[in-house]
Amino acid sequence: MEMEWISVEDRLPDNERRVAIVYKYKDSNIVKTYIGEYNPFEKRWINTLDDITITHWMPLPKPPEQ
Repeated sequence: MEMEWISVEDRLPDNERRVAIVYKYKDSNIVKTYIGEYNPFEKRWINTLDDITITHWMPLPKPPEQ
Protein backbone atom coordinates (compact mmCIF):
# COMPACT_ATOMS: atom_id res chain seq x y z
CA MET A 1 0.00 0.00 0.00
CA GLU A 2 1.50 3.31 -1.08
CA MET A 3 1.12 6.19 1.35
CA GLU A 4 0.41 9.65 0.04
CA TRP A 5 1.16 13.08 1.46
CA ILE A 6 -1.83 14.79 3.10
CA SER A 7 -2.15 18.56 2.81
CA VAL A 8 -2.48 20.36 6.16
CA GLU A 9 -5.25 22.34 4.46
CA ASP A 10 -7.24 19.10 3.99
CA ARG A 11 -6.73 17.66 7.48
CA LEU A 12 -4.32 17.32 10.38
CA PRO A 13 -3.32 14.26 12.40
CA ASP A 14 -6.16 13.32 14.76
CA ASN A 15 -4.02 12.11 17.63
CA GLU A 16 -0.68 12.97 19.16
CA ARG A 17 1.84 10.89 17.24
CA ARG A 18 4.99 11.31 15.22
CA VAL A 19 4.44 11.76 11.49
CA ALA A 20 6.55 12.64 8.47
CA ILE A 21 6.14 16.31 7.54
CA VAL A 22 7.06 18.47 4.56
CA TYR A 23 7.98 22.05 5.35
CA LYS A 24 9.54 25.11 3.83
CA TYR A 25 11.24 28.10 5.36
CA LYS A 26 8.99 31.16 5.33
CA ASP A 27 11.55 33.32 3.50
CA SER A 28 12.65 30.66 1.02
CA ASN A 29 11.46 28.10 -1.51
CA ILE A 30 13.62 25.37 0.06
CA VAL A 31 11.46 22.33 0.86
CA LYS A 32 12.54 19.68 3.38
CA THR A 33 11.12 16.68 5.20
CA TYR A 34 11.24 15.97 8.92
CA ILE A 35 9.64 13.81 11.59
CA GLY A 36 7.24 15.97 13.57
CA GLU A 37 4.40 15.67 16.03
CA TYR A 38 1.04 17.42 16.06
CA ASN A 39 -0.90 18.05 19.27
CA PRO A 40 -4.62 18.14 18.35
CA PHE A 41 -5.60 19.33 21.84
CA GLU A 42 -3.39 22.43 21.62
CA LYS A 43 -3.88 22.65 17.83
CA ARG A 44 -0.16 23.08 17.14
CA TRP A 45 2.92 21.25 15.88
CA ILE A 46 5.35 20.31 18.67
CA ASN A 47 9.10 21.00 18.60
CA THR A 48 9.16 22.71 15.22
CA LEU A 49 10.95 25.91 14.26
CA ASP A 50 9.02 29.19 14.20
CA ASP A 51 10.32 30.17 10.77
CA ILE A 52 8.87 27.23 8.85
CA THR A 53 5.53 26.50 7.21
CA ILE A 54 4.36 22.90 7.34
CA THR A 55 2.52 22.02 4.13
CA HIS A 56 1.97 18.23 4.16
CA TRP A 57 2.21 15.20 6.43
CA MET A 58 1.81 11.42 6.32
CA PRO A 59 1.75 8.63 8.92
CA LEU A 60 5.02 6.83 9.47
CA PRO A 61 5.14 3.20 8.34
CA LYS A 62 5.01 0.47 10.96
CA PRO A 63 8.45 -0.67 12.12
CA PRO A 64 9.72 -4.09 11.02
CA GLU A 65 8.60 -7.02 13.14
CA GLN A 66 12.14 -8.35 13.63
